Amino acid sequence: MTSLFYPFRALGYVNEGVPFVEHRRGTEHFVTVSAGKAFQVYNCERLRLVLVGPQGDADITALAVKGDLTFAAHGRDIVVCRRTHRVCVFGGHADTVTRLFTFGPRLYSICAGGRVLGWDIGKDALDHLDGKRSSAAKRAADIYRMPEGFTPTCICHPDTYLNKVLIGATDGRVLLLNVNTGKHIYVFHPNNMLNPSGSAVTCLEQSPALDTVAVGLGNGRVVIQNVRVDRTVVDFTHDGSGRAIRSMSFTTGNQDPLIAVGSDAGSVSVWDLEKRRLRTIMPGTHDGAVTQAHFFLGQPVLMTGGADNALKQWIFDNADGTGRLLRFRAGHSAPPTHVEFYGEGLRILSAGDDRALRVFSTIQDQQSKELSQSHVERRAKKLGVAEQELKLPPIRGMAWCEVRERDWANVVTCHAGETRAYTWRLANGVLGEHVLQPPAKMGVKRRNLGISNKVGFPISAVAVSACGNFAVIGNEGGEVHRFNLQSGQHRGVGQVSAIQTDGANKQTVTCGFVDGVVRVWNFGEQKLEGEMDTGVGCVAASLHRPGALVAVAGADRVVRVLDIAGMRRVRSLRGAQTQVKSLQFSADGRLILANSADGAVHVWDVPAARLLQTMRMSRDSPVVGLSLSPNMDMLATVHEGRRGVYLWANSQMYSAPGARLAGASTRVAGSDDSDSEEAVTTEEEARETLGAGSDAQRRRAPEPVAPGLATMAMLPKTQWASLARLDEIRERNKPIQGPKKPKEAPFFIPTTYNADDPSKAAVFDVDAVIDDSDDEDGAKDQKRGPSGLDAEIRALGPWDASTMTDDDAAELGDVLDFFAAEIPSGRNFEFLNALLAHFLRVHGGALQARESLRLKAEKVRAAAKATWKGVDDLLQEVRCALGFFGGVAGV
Repeated sequence: MTSLFYPFRALGYVNEGVPFVEHRRGTEHFVTVSAGKAFQVYNCERLRLVLVGPQGDADITALAVKGDLTFAAHGRDIVVCRRTHRVCVFGGHADTVTRLFTFGPRLYSICAGGRVLGWDIGKDALDHLDGKRSSAAKRAADIYRMPEGFTPTCICHPDTYLNKVLIGATDGRVLLLNVNTGKHIYVFHPNNMLNPSGSAVTCLEQSPALDTVAVGLGNGRVVIQNVRVDRTVVDFTHDGSGRAIRSMSFTTGNQDPLIAVGSDAGSVSVWDLEKRRLRTIMPGTHDGAVTQAHFFLGQPVLMTGGADNALKQWIFDNADGTGRLLRFRAGHSAPPTHVEFYGEGLRILSAGDDRALRVFSTIQDQQSKELSQSHVERRAKKLGVAEQELKLPPIRGMAWCEVRERDWANVVTCHAGETRAYTWRLANGVLGEHVLQPPAKMGVKRRNLGISNKVGFPISAVAVSACGNFAVIGNEGGEVHRFNLQSGQHRGVGQVSAIQTDGANKQTVTCGFVDGVVRVWNFGEQKLEGEMDTGVGCVAASLHRPGALVAVAGADRVVRVLDIAGMRRVRSLRGAQTQVKSLQFSADGRLILANSADGAVHVWDVPAARLLQTMRMSRDSPVVGLSLSPNMDMLATVHEGRRGVYLWANSQMYSAPGARLAGASTRVAGSDDSDSEEAVTTEEEARETLGAGSDAQRRRAPEPVAPGLATMAMLPKTQWASLARLDEIRERNKPIQGPKKPKEAPFFIPTTYNADDPSKAAVFDVDAVIDDSDDEDGAKDQKRGPSGLDAEIRALGPWDASTMTDDDAAELGDVLDFFAAEIPSGRNFEFLNALLAHFLRVHGGALQARESLRLKAEKVRAAAKATWKGVDDLLQEVRCALGFFGGVAGV
């Protein structure tokens, strides 16, 4: 069965903590990073995304690059890709692969179990597999035996050492191995004197000097060892934190001899090797471990990657030798918990536990950014603390309006434990100048709860008016406060736990978590207009602004749809197995989407009051927030334990006409419910639905969803609406100048003869009129415009009722029979009514002239009346349920 949404892409992944790989193609530098289950390639000059690799079955644990080949370890398997095309899979490890290293025509891999394998990756070895990109080719590999108790951790190649590599171990030893013979050449103990307990070797890096290798240890020390004579050249402690060293890099060329060291503490220290002293230390380089550091060849530019989902470039051109941030790319360093489509759906706002508010572009990835929080980086550097400590608390809710984006702050957020709401200028990407602080007011609730008059209640909900001038905030004490966003001034007080504002600035809807009462307030006067008791605590709410409906999720797992104009409940939506956490109306008001505590996404049909589909995600990454785009073509979700924003395409927007969604419960690929009988929809299967349907189906107009329902022809409005104004159009387009005398015609004029029987009655086929597809012989039909349709209709009968013959009457009767049969089908509703109106306008006099035609016209009138009655009944039901359908276009 078809899934309503299928995977499209993920936003916000920059570097998922696996050491990146820098490589050159010609004169350009590129860096390959992990982005969850896929790898990405950035151009280092501007950190612009250039390639995205195929998605694997598990998260990437190690990367390596050689030429056009990229090697990505997914658990125990190594996927080989030529650029973005999957070539084959190397399988031979029993544990997760932790390191990959290319050396000559070989790829060496180390797994968590301590096994070292070598794979042949020469041109001849992979060429014959290029046509088997989808196969999981099992390749025979060289297996290298390690010394007793030797568990490998890292690997590197010492320059000029032919066929030899250095392998570090967990017990502090380093092995020099001949990869051709498998012979153990020598075992080094670089940290015996420094750490008798034998701290683990965590990384190895070849220096520009021959025979010299830097050894990073798990106790935070770095040893530069001469491997030719087995002697320590220099050693130092990274930053005094005692955290493990994860990466090292040397400058090359004519630059000062420096080594940059990154650790699990998130800091980078730079040492002057010539003077053997610390040059600078950069605390808080990343909000997590620095997984990789790399000096570009011959440049004073250092690139770092961290476990905080960021890539940064630092240039050391300051007079004091310190570095400054040159450019960077970053995403959320902690999983986001809130997501909102902004404006027309080209941008997405997201926030999470990393205390950051970010905006992602769905079109240009490089336009994504984090909104600034008043020079946090500068203040953190001055105070010597991490940036995270100076940022605002995690965001609990957000609201926005794009109307005043260029004038003043247009985004409002509330934060965990904060008694104030904050404003943001999205146009400038900065924190707004106003902080919305409810005025101190001693009340019975505050005294009873023992809360200080100055402290107040934490803000729990926010909303922004449709005009963009006002922000409405509610606190945990049940108060609602209105502020002017331009001045930041307080403009009134009410009561709340969840807030929604209508599209006309007339009403504000608030929901109570404790009392379960939904109240409707006059927006301008802050007076209560009415209330509805749901009988259960309200957990979340969503207002359909164009209409008068509010959806309220109760603590009893039922979503209630309330009509705030009539102050009554119109629908009760059931089907959620656990409590609903958040919900949203679709732009047309026909669907409600919600995510529940078990991580599932539910989609309800509001008019039909039925559950359309339930999407169950993997138990490892349940959905914690969702947002549907204004065009309803994309669904954005954020997941527990995932730092990206996932986009899902709406299959009903992109599928072939006639592909309909039945009520279903779908388990999205990645779920581990092996005993479930629900349908599993993969991305490939979902994409196949885009081409579903025969050629004839694609040429025809959409079929009605159910018998008796009207379905539009999906034609441009000008093709049918102009039929009612043809006389006015002709008058407007009448030529100003008179006709000119044509040139003399040639003596011989070619003639044509139509052999078709002119007395044969025409078959009026609406699909033939609107069809613009290729015929079987490859010819392309001409789509008829208003003038062409007018000519076709006038040719169906006499020009004057007084001159009508029996053949003319029979032809008009055939057309009336066609309308009587086609109108009840519901197809091409607006187009068919436009044709009927123009047909009656042209041939109305002829139809009145004969009794037989009047009887047939009466059948057409009855069929049209029945069809319009069905439409009116449906509209009346929709008005009650949705409140915004004001009429249907028709002639």
